[in-house]
Amino acid sequence: MHQTIMMTIAVAVMLGVVGQVIASVTRIPAIVFLLMLGMLAGPFGVGVIEPANLGVGLQVLTSLFVAIILFEGGLSLRPKVLAGAMVPVQRLVTVGAASTFLGATVLARLTIGLPWEQAFIFGSLVIVTGPTVIAPILKRIRLRPRLHTVLKSESILIDAVGVIVAVVVLEYVVAREPHWQDTMQGFLGRFGTGVLVGITGGGLAALGARFAMFYRTENEHLVHLAAVGFAVLTFATAEHFFHETGVLAVTVAGLVLAAAPIPFRQELEKFKDQLVTLGVSVLFILLSANLNLSAFLGAGWGEVALLAGLIFLVRPLSVFLSTAGTVLDTREKLYIGLLAPRGIVAAAMASHFARRLSDNGIEHADGVETLVFLVIGATVLIEGAWAGVMAHWLKVTAVRPAGVLLVGVNAWSLKVAEILQSQGIDVGMIDSNPSQCRLAESRNIGTHRLDATDPTSYEQIEIGRFGQFVAMTPNDAVNTLACEAAVPLFGEPFTSQVLSKVNGDTTRSTVRMAGRWAMPSKLDHAAICRMLDQGELALATEPLVDEISTNFREPEHTAGVPILISSAKQHHIATAGYRPAAKDALLFVLRPA
Repeated sequence: MHQTIMMTIAVAVMLGVVGQVIASVTRIPAIVFLLMLGMLAGPFGVGVIEPANLGVGLQVLTSLFVAIILFEGGLSLRPKVLAGAMVPVQRLVTVGAASTFLGATVLARLTIGLPWEQAFIFGSLVIVTGPTVIAPILKRIRLRPRLHTVLKSESILIDAVGVIVAVVVLEYVVAREPHWQDTMQGFLGRFGTGVLVGITGGGLAALGARFAMFYRTENEHLVHLAAVGFAVLTFATAEHFFHETGVLAVTVAGLVLAAAPIPFRQELEKFKDQLVTLGVSVLFILLSANLNLSAFLGAGWGEVALLAGLIFLVRPLSVFLSTAGTVLDTREKLYIGLLAPRGIVAAAMASHFARRLSDNGIEHADGVETLVFLVIGATVLIEGAWAGVMAHWLKVTAVRPAGVLLVGVNAWSLKVAEILQSQGIDVGMIDSNPSQCRLAESRNIGTHRLDATDPTSYEQIEIGRFGQFVAMTPNDAVNTLACEAAVPLFGEPFTSQVLSKVNGDTTRSTVRMAGRWAMPSKLDHAAICRMLDQGELALATEPLVDEISTNFREPEHTAGVPILISSAKQHHIATAGYRPAAKDALLFVLRPA
């Protein structure tokens, strides 16, 4: 038995990795492959995975990973950002959740004839969306900030609300003599317990994070361990008082902790992200292994009608009803209405509920589980595929600001700021040296005295003004670290760094870079600053007659420093290999006087 359990877990982990690798190569959501691999490897397939051998361990493992996933989600929500979209988010997780529940219930009854008790269970299970499926879409598509915040916040908070609603509905269905008073008491009790335990736990964790030992570089790993341990403890404490309140407790705790100063926040978020990816991969393999592939292949027109109704009728109506009168415009509401892929929480609850329903003598309980997994697979695949197309069609993608944020105040960066300002481009600068900040401010450049390598520093900047980021300090290591902190905010194509020293020619460097090569030249940083101070470099403009000239590798460019590519429609910091779409682009370049 021990060897069988070990083999089941080992194969699940390996198949999870395979699913993620295939997803990375094909650009198709990983959940699709994880569901397929799980069903093929399970008892109804080749039989190399036997989830039943894990016994109650599968439920414990599922609970722990779900706790970590939702804690990570709550931790990623910044209160200042959430405040700007609070009303539509509140409406979506209350009015929206209720209308989705009722709509999905009636739809399941009408399309495939589910008994009312099973239809209610199904309706409660598809309320949720989930950060594990929404986050990859938001990383891939640059949406309007407000729309981005609403989708991200809803996906995190709706999981906690949806679990409580689903559990209350389940208990009402399986109760021998159900009473609505008991149902309401169960809902309010779970909600109150989850919020109270979450606030208490989050507050204690925030106090603990103040200890100086957690801020030492050599103790970074302790922050990771403490965060995981805290999430699990908060979850278990809430579950001790009231069953199925842990998910709400860890979400609230994450929100409380997100508002507090946390050491090594970026490193912690990376660690949790990796842990979440592992957890989602393993859980989907284990949970889908219990499904019969023939049941999926045997889906008929009733199931198709159910899916179509959920995607094109229930969700859009729910969104328009719940967000009426909010700051969201019609295009944003329609986009939200067409984007509601279900994730790991729906899968975990469906598997758990199928067992509970079977234990209480309800026939064909596994049918509800199969339907929920069918909804998960279809919504992830379909909505993940059209998310980008719909964003452009509805014109809800973010308009990238023209402003440029420069890191490091020195002769070179000040000259770049002067050139940008002459073209009417908004410029901001970051430097940790107070005297350098004063120098930039004396030239009417908005400057921030911050550590550019710390991701939390950018929370103190009106980042929406800037669409491009250039690290320009004379230290290549600092530039790389600054770019690593900025990439999540600006995107890889718009994050760049200069090189202080170049290895032989403009195409190679021994420096590890996290951004694109900005203003490439054979001149090193010190030489450029010296020549600017002595007036040995002068600004020139010239047309870009072909694509080759933008590589900045031709002989006429090797003695100069390309700064900016500008056209009537856009401005872009010159980077190696950048090719402008406009044919009327001009190159601003510094050349020897």
